[in-house]
Formats: sequence, C-alpha cells, structure tokens
Amino acid sequence: MWIVPVVLLVGAVAWVGVRGLLAKSELEQAQALIRDMKQSAAGFDLSAAGKTFTEVEQHAEAARSLTSDPVWRLFEFIPVAGRNLTVVRELSEVSADTVEAIKPLADLAGSLDPATLAPVDGAIPLEPFERAVPLVAEASDRFAELTAKVEKIDASGTVDAVTDARKRVADLLDSATPALATANTLLPLIPPLLGSEGVKTYVVMFQNNAEARSLGGTALSFALVTIDEGRLSLVQTVPAGGGNFRVLDVSPFPVPDGFEELYPETFGRFIPNATLRPSFPSAAQIVSSNWTLSRGITPDGIISIDAVALSYVLRATGPVPLSTGDVLDSENIVRVLLNEVLQRYNSGDIEADNVAQDAVYSEAVGKTFAKLSGGQFDVAALMQAVAQGFTERRFTYWSSTPDDQAAIAAAGFANDLPKSDDETDGIGMYVNSTIGAKLNFFLRTYLSTASAVCTDDGRQVHRLTFTLQNEIDPASAPSLSPLVAGVTYAEAGLVRGDQSLRVLVYAPPGATFLGATIDGVGVAVQPFHDTDRPVAALVVVAHPGAATVLSVDVAMGTPGERHLDVQMTPGVHPTIVTTAPLDCGTVPIAP
Repeated sequence: MWIVPVVLLVGAVAWVGVRGLLAKSELEQAQALIRDMKQSAAGFDLSAAGKTFTEVEQHAEAARSLTSDPVWRLFEFIPVAGRNLTVVRELSEVSADTVEAIKPLADLAGSLDPATLAPVDGAIPLEPFERAVPLVAEASDRFAELTAKVEKIDASGTVDAVTDARKRVADLLDSATPALATANTLLPLIPPLLGSEGVKTYVVMFQNNAEARSLGGTALSFALVTIDEGRLSLVQTVPAGGGNFRVLDVSPFPVPDGFEELYPETFGRFIPNATLRPSFPSAAQIVSSNWTLSRGITPDGIISIDAVALSYVLRATGPVPLSTGDVLDSENIVRVLLNEVLQRYNSGDIEADNVAQDAVYSEAVGKTFAKLSGGQFDVAALMQAVAQGFTERRFTYWSSTPDDQAAIAAAGFANDLPKSDDETDGIGMYVNSTIGAKLNFFLRTYLSTASAVCTDDGRQVHRLTFTLQNEIDPASAPSLSPLVAGVTYAEAGLVRGDQSLRVLVYAPPGATFLGATIDGVGVAVQPFHDTDRPVAALVVVAHPGAATVLSVDVAMGTPGERHLDVQMTPGVHPTIVTTAPLDCGTVPIAP
C-alpha cells in the first residue's frame, strides 16, 4: 500500500522539477528576445521589433502556464523549497503581464514600415504619432504598476538561480519604465509641434563649433521654418551678421544672478553670443527675443543643431551637391563648413569673405532641408541621427509654451545647467573662444576625473584635469586665413594660430573651489557664480602643436560619496574622458 503514495510523490516531484526547468528555459528565451527587441527598437527597425514580440509572447505565456497548475501551487507550501517555487511563479506572472502590457505597442510597431513615416507630398504623416499617444500612456502606467509588484517579491532565502531571475526581471522593468514615462511625457507634444493644431513657426539655430561657446559654438546662422499639418516650409535663411540683428543696449529679459560679472554687458545683447551661458533655455529665449525685436517674428520654438549633428542627418539624406562644386556628405561636411570654406575665402576683404561663406552655409541648409521635406531620406537613419544628436546635446529643442517646456525639462531634454541629486554631483566644464577666431576645428580635449572623500566630515572632493590640445601645425599657422585665425589675436598678445580659451567650471550649489593649476602652476580662482552655482573662470592658451593642462579641485558642500557626472561643451571632436584615483594628500585642504 505504501508504493502508491510513494510513486505519486515521486511523480509529483518530477512533474514540478521538469516544469520548473521548462519554465526557466521559457523565461530565459523570452528575456533574450526582449533584448533583441530593444536593439531593433533602438535602431528604429520597428517591423523587426514587432515580429520578435510574437515569439516573446509565446515564451512568456508558456512560463506562466508551467508554474500555475495545482500541483505546483501545492508544492509551494513545502518549507524552504516552496519559497523558491512561489517566487518563480510570481516572476513568471510578472513576465507574462509585462509582455501583455507592451502588446499594443508591439502590434503598432509591427504595422509600421519606416517608409510610412516619410513625408508624403511634403507633409509628415501625423496619424502614427496620434495613434501611439494613448497606447504609450497605458503601457507606461502598467509598467509602473509591474515595477512596484516586482519590488514586493521577496527572494530572500531562495537559491541563487531564483535570486538572479528576480534581478533580471527587475532590471528589465527598471530600464523600460523610465523610458516609457519619458515617451508618455513627450509623445503628446509631437502632433501639435508638427502643426496638428495650426501653423507653427520655428527658428533653427546653427552653432559653429569652430568658435567654441559653452553650448557648442557661436550662433552664426539661422533658418525660419513653418509647419502646418506636418507640411514643412523653409521661409528663409538668415546669417547672424550683416546687420540682420541689432546689438542691444540691454538684455531683453533679466540677466541671471551673477552672470553679469562673468561676462559684463553681454547676456542677451548680441545674438551670436546667445550660447555663452551653458543653458539652452536661456540661449533660446535670447534668440527668440532677438528675432522679435529685429525681425518682428515671435517663434513658437527654437531648434538648435551644430555641424556634427548635421553630419548625422546627412547619413540619412545622402550627399548634398552645392553650386560651388562641393558635394557634402556625412564624412566631409564638418571639415568643409568649419574649415575649408573659411580658408577658401581669403581675399583680404573680411566682410566680402564672410558674405561668401554665409552663402555656402545657406545653400547647404536649403538643399538639406529640400531633401528632408521631399522625403528623400532614410527614416530609420534620420531617427537615429536625431536620437544621437539629442544624447550628445548637439540637437536641442525649446518651446515658447511654458507647459510644453516644463514637460521637456521633466523628461531631461532641456539641456540646462547640470543637475545634482542624492546620487550624483553634476559639474559643468565649458569652453569659450576669446578672440573671435574659428580655430577650434583643430582643438582636441581630454578630461580625467578623480574623486575621494578627503574631509573629516565626509565630504567628497572631485579633481578635473582638462587637457586642451592645439593640433595646428606650427609651420602652417602663418597661412591661416583671417576668418580662421581671427584679427584680434595680436591685441591679446598672441601669435597666429594660438587658441585662447576661457574655461568655465560650474560646481553644484554649496560646493567650494579649493584650487586650480594651469600647466602645474597654481592660479587664483575668482569667486564667480551663476544663480546658486559657484563658477570658476580660467583662461588658457594652447599654442600650435602644443597642449595646455588645466586642473581644478572642487569640494562638495554636503557629505557622502556620489557619482560624478561632468557636462561638457560638445566640440568638433568628442572629449575623451578617463578616471583615475585621487590622493587626498595632494588636495589643498586640511584633512
């Protein structure tokens, strides 16, 4: 008689064991496919993401089915071992619910061919964006609920495999939930931004990284664009010079506290310098006000793009031929616009040379825009270009509508002054050319950071070592055109080809600058500030073929170890960032 219950027990154990292994396999396959989906979505291959979802759904539902039968639930009451089974069942349920939550979005993605997002007769289709708004909102809410549900799953006392599984599910939700929340914030803005509710007028600002400013480069060229029901129109291109914009006696709106001491009588007065302060909302308001005062146009928004981001766009449009004989593509556009054109026009008449190079800029913008408005581009490549530009802070948008701008800021895309929180110390390091030259095409930058707790009260010190390399060949410096070398270097005691740069270091509120060196020699740090942020302003000169090294030590105002996030000027060439250990004995502060 004892054989029957023993056989039943062994059979039940085998049943649960086999189903557990199968459920584990199904979950692992689902998670691997979700990674593939994320890669497809990141590459804007929406059709592939939609197709992969079908397989994910099958694996997730199989895992839930395998862990929800009566025998499995009965074994959950077994001491110790049962706890593992409970957690596996709960994770399988969450995984299946997660897949169910994204099904509407996956179905939408699977129905979209990138070509369907391209302009038709010059108009961007609005329907896909409008259809996605409620779907993203629902998915965002559901993911927030599932994230909270996983947090309540207690995997303590379970075997390593179960603990790892819980972590993988939690990590998946932790990575997707903020992204969905951001999409839920920004997506509703897109149809109105594209003119679904009436004509919108935008000013596109092109930053010239060859003359560095905190946000990237001088604002030397603009385009006025309108959009109505998705239909794009290029109204005009306008250089910043040539009397197109007035030099104002006072800023059209209040100067941020402390910035007047950093740059006296500058903020808001001359449109090319709109990007001096490392805050795009400030720059956009300066540009908008100057357009209103000088040209009688009040934009609905300001879009900023630099030459490097424009090269990303040309990956999508393909080559752009100009009347000069130049053929711009993603590989040469930065070199041509930021250096070769400036060297080419060297007649001795600077004003005429400026007009000539402005004409090249205008034609490049106009012909690129014609390709975009005509649908002559790869949609996925353009989306990747815009995403990369936003990530690198080379492509930025500001809205004149306060609620829309608040949403952009909440999503982390305002490109404002660096933020600090309980986990991160946000510091800014920005470069500004001081002599009106276009030499920064030849500038390479390297940043090394080091951090340690160096005070008795537990405050952290960050050391930022910034190397600025002038790659101009000393032998070629005398042949640089005035548009490249500038015309005021001699007045500043410099020689042709010298790069004179004012570096601004923005520290978190309450922080203290402990000291600074330039090429190993100590220099004074004046007590500047911008609103509640201490600012160090230091001028360095990099001679042709040589480098100069600036080092700054900053002590945080509150105790605790936090991650260091340094926001930097996006230059022609990306800054190479490394980390190193910090010896507190080298820090100029009492232990």
